[in-house]
Amino acid sequence: MPVRDRLLLSPGDRIDFIVQNDGDLRILAPAAPVTALKGLLPKPGAPVTLREMDKGVSAAVARRSGPS
Repeated sequence: MPVRDRLLLSPGDRIDFIVQNDGDLRILAPAAPVTALKGLLPKPGAPVTLREMDKGVSAAVARRSGPS
């Protein structure tokens, strides 16, 4: 497989060459743009009130601490 394909490079992309302490050379492909992250996480549900949030935290703490 050609190096350009392996690194997912397109014409005009920049790459970094890093010489390691042991003399090895690392070639780093550019990071994906932040816009590529769009849609990776589900949309949040309806907002909750502080009271609902406190109740949820209290319930989680109670479950973790178990029966007294």
